[in-house]
Amino acid sequence: MRRFLYLRSEHAATWCTGGRVPIPNAANFVARERCGTLTPDELYHQQVVNLSADDADFIRQRIVGAGGLHARRVLFPGGRVVENVHLVAQHAPGFVLSFCTIESVEVCERLGKRVCVRVNRLMTLVHRISDQLGIAAEIGHCRYVTTGERSPFVKSYRDEWQHEWRAFWPIQSEEREIWVNLPAGFASVVWSL
Repeated sequence: MRRFLYLRSEHAATWCTGGRVPIPNAANFVARERCGTLTPDELYHQQVVNLSADDADFIRQRIVGAGGLHARRVLFPGGRVVENVHLVAQHAPGFVLSFCTIESVEVCERLGKRVCVRVNRLMTLVHRISDQLGIAAEIGHCRYVTTGERSPFVKSYRDEWQHEWRAFWPIQSEEREIWVNLPAGFASVVWSL
């Protein structure tokens, strides 16, 4: 299973030669607007009925946050009305490694990164990290949808360019990152910009 990790220069060598690397908190990637690694989709499990992705994002960001809304009618800016709206958004905190399923300079640049490393023995890597964190990772490809459904593995179609495969550790923490130790040989540099 070939997976790529796009990194800033400071951690690329450590991924290849071994040592301490950070696993970021998914909260680091939350923003009102999409830009590079930032998205309004992180940290939620969300189920919706009768809402587009844009409408669900609008309601979650500006009205309910984590919680729910069940309404016969919702009036959106501009006078548009949506009938029989149901949105349930639950907070889903955790730490995440987002790998890319393709090798791409364009993706690397859009993410604001500089180095592409190919991850070797991906499942062994995920198990090694899980052992250190004391919890099994949830793993899999991200699915990109036009509906408002969200989870750590279901994102907006607007993020489809990221081609993500994720390892997600559901850990509640205010820490920006958790550091783990990697032995040498889990990654090799493909190129740097």
